[in-house]
Amino acid sequence: MKEAGCFLLFFGIDSGSDKILKIMNKGFTSEQASKTLKESSEAGIKNIIFLMPGYPHETVEDIIQTKEFIKKNKRYICSTFIFKFSLTYGSPMYYNPEKFGVTNLRESSNFHFGFVFDECEGLPWEQKQKQQQYSQRQIEKTISKYTRFKNILFYWFMLFRLIIVKIKNICSLI
Repeated sequence: MKEAGCFLLFFGIDSGSDKILKIMNKGFTSEQASKTLKESSEAGIKNIIFLMPGYPHETVEDIIQTKEFIKKNKRYICSTFIFKFSLTYGSPMYYNPEKFGVTNLRESSNFHFGFVFDECEGLPWEQKQKQQQYSQRQIEKTISKYTRFKNILFYWFMLFRLIIVKIKNICSLI
């Protein structure tokens, strides 16, 4: 891929917890994700990962595992984006809430096409919302500690590449 010109890959890792990855039906383990990040980085490809804290039935232990995943793979991660979990209309969880262990779906007042929910045998929405905020803060702290400088360099690199592409396009028109 690198030889063909690929310089950047985006990965929807979502969690460093194998339990959460299995519930999400991701089809890979955290160890497999680590191996992929390592191999693509060693090939000279920049890795950007997406994380999704606050998934139903996520625990403090799952967040700790995600933080450990970030620490373990920090040298292979160029940048990270965090998107707090939200249950949306039309998603598999929306159509089969019992399969995912959620109940009492009701429309969210602050998210279009989004729903709040209670976890079956878990947290009611008010507590889940606090847990999601805690999870997101914990992951953001870990990311800023390990990848902030890389993020700044990456954004400058991308801006430089965009400028070069624009200059080439302008030159080809002349």
